[in-house]
Amino acid sequence: MKKQILLCSILLAFVAIAYGAAIRNYNAATKTGVPVLKFSNVDTLKYLEDHFIARKNQFQNHELKQLLNELNLSIKSYLIIRPHKPTDAYRGVILFFEDKNPAGVRRGSKDPHLKIIFENDIPKGKALVLFGRSGGQWGNNEETFYGPMIIKDIAAFNKQK
Repeated sequence: MKKQILLCSILLAFVAIAYGAAIRNYNAATKTGVPVLKFSNVDTLKYLEDHFIARKNQFQNHELKQLLNELNLSIKSYLIIRPHKPTDAYRGVILFFEDKNPAGVRRGSKDPHLKIIFENDIPKGKALVLFGRSGGQWGNNEETFYGPMIIKDIAAFNKQK
């Protein structure tokens, strides 16, 4: 009887550990179910350059949705690219992939990021309200708002280069 209880306890512990790992992996997946890349052995900037910058002509003149569908990274936060003059239009966004508070992310960030410039101006009022509501966190509302916008240019940066 003691052996059965011990065996059941071990089996239950094993199932709990496996279930916890499955939940963590599920939560780490993007909306499309594509697993988020773990960059312990892969350089994020190199991934962005090899898979997106090298093929930028395939994304130019297409909706941002297309790039997002191929992006195997979880977007954590973003910034609106603000013009130098307050009267100038907003033309793009910067996407960040690191777990950081977007309030602490500034221009010239050392984290790898993807800069997206759009063909047309971003509606300032809507963009600022959306950014204010999310606190700079990338989510479904941001994807819905920016997804249909046409890409003019993309670039990947890491200021530590």
